[in-house]
Amino acid sequence: MREPAQYEQTPARLNDSEREALLLNIDVSLRVHTRPQLFSWVQGTLQSMIPHEVLVCGLQESRQSSLRV
Repeated sequence: MREPAQYEQTPARLNDSEREALLLNIDVSLRVHTRPQLFSWVQGTLQSMIPHEVLVCGLQESRQSSLRV
């Protein structure tokens, strides 16, 4: 049985600008090690790629501590 066209899975294609933004965000994300760096990335480079008003993050500082949101 064939799925209706609206549910078919097709690979996403990025244009040159989107590909550049993705690679830039991956690069910047690898340098995020502190909360201020995370805030700066989320409000800057990531915001330009994924527009958002609110972003919810979780942080677990150690295996024994609870998750902070």
